[in-house]
Order: sequence, then C-alpha cells, then structure tokens
Amino acid sequence: MSAHPVDVLIRGLTCHPVIKCLQLFLLTSLLLQISSVYAANNTVPGMLNTHATQKSISIEWNITGDDNHNAVCLVKYRVRGSRQWQTMLPLYRVDFNAANTLAGSVLFLQPGTNYEVNLDLSDPEGGSDNRTLSIITRPVPKKAQHRTNLSCCASEWCWHGNRK
Repeated sequence: MSAHPVDVLIRGLTCHPVIKCLQLFLLTSLLLQISSVYAANNTVPGMLNTHATQKSISIEWNITGDDNHNAVCLVKYRVRGSRQWQTMLPLYRVDFNAANTLAGSVLFLQPGTNYEVNLDLSDPEGGSDNRTLSIITRPVPKKAQHRTNLSCCASEWCWHGNRK
C-alpha cells in the first residue's frame, strides 16, 4: 500500500523546528493554491424561474459554480415596446439549504402590463449570460356583473335579488 503524497512530503521535512515550520507553511500555501485552481469559481447559469403578481415580477436564477460568490446579475426592465430601460437592484445571492440561486424582484409595476426584463449575468472567473424575458403582470380581477345575496330562511338557504 503506497503512502499518501502529503504524508511523504511531511515525513521528508527537515527535523530542525524552524526549518520544519517554514517548510510546513510553504507546503500549506502550495496546497491552498492548488485547491483554489480546482474550486468551481466560474458560473454556469441554470434554470430561470419567474412569477408575476399585479405589481411585481420575482426572479430566481439557479446557478452552479461560483464558489467565491462574486457573480453579479444586473436587472433592467421596461414596458414592452418602449425605448427607455429602468434599472433595478441586482439579483441577490441565495446560497442556503442546497440552493445556489440569484434572486430578486422588479417592483412597483402596473397590473396587466407586458414587461421586458433584461438579466445580465457575469462572473470575473468565467461564465456569463444575457437574457431578455417577456412577462405580463397579473390584471386586476374584474368585478362581478350581478350580485346575488343569500339569507337564511327557516334553516334553508334562499336566493334574493336578480339571478341571471
């Protein structure tokens, strides 16, 4: 059975305490640099989920990688067909309970309106994506055309008013 390479390196260190400390320090530095090379620091975009309410659009963009948490996703939006983009806060990093996501919301929108949302994902170590989505906010529900009232008549429900 062969020994682990790190064990061989440690056993081969000089016995003088000062030199041994220096060698351990250098070995640790080398191992940390090697491990950082193999860390998944580049970002790979995954599934993009959105949900619209009457006045907002929520965004959740799953990613893999970006172990150093320096990926950024800028958010712009506009009413579909208009020229001027409005800037919102960038998506926020959520790294909790096995979720690796960028999430955020576009707020203070108008009900029943078609919006374009532009997401610009970038990571200095690599990985980027730019997506423009078309999302319609939910409309305000329409009022009922007629009213029907119920009242209790001797333990039976009775209809009152117009029934169409």
